Amino acid sequence: MIGQIHYYSIIVIELFVSYSVVVVESMDKLSTNQLPPPYKSYCRFPNHCPDLKYTGIRISQEELRQQFYKCQSDNIERWQITVDHYFTESREFCCFVRTVLSCEQPLLALCNNTYSELNNEDTERLFGKSCNEFLCGDQSETDSNSEMIETGLKICAGIILVVVIGGALYFGYKKVNEWYK
Repeated sequence: MIGQIHYYSIIVIELFVSYSVVVVESMDKLSTNQLPPPYKSYCRFPNHCPDLKYTGIRISQEELRQQFYKCQSDNIERWQITVDHYFTESREFCCFVRTVLSCEQPLLALCNNTYSELNNEDTERLFGKSCNEFLCGDQSETDSNSEMIETGLKICAGIILVVVIGGALYFGYKKVNEWYK
């Protein structure tokens, strides 16, 4: 346990120091309102985009950088992330991590595919096991349960309707046969 605490302390210190350097270097370049504190090793946009020239896409490194940080700030708002959420096994933080990864990966792959892969591996290593229990779609777990209940009720209503129509046809047929006898 003490070894794990020491290991996590080193990661947090390393992330904080590298975050401080990146922010000081690029504060003038960023137009984003919110930047998350460093929560993984590859949480910033790379300084160079060697793979961008091979993509054939007409987008500048600065435009990619802005989209990358917009992805992060949009998801901070979406999941209502505060400093208290960081490094917790909460639905909000885990869903934030997953949705940020899904929108930043294509941007990073355009810029630097190696960095993109390292970002993906690092995120999975740090948060994969602890965040597997949370559903993170646009719906919450209660919404999913509500949809399952609604679907079940529709199926039951359909079965009841078929039985009622079948019964009405059977008794109607029986009544008509009695009348003609």
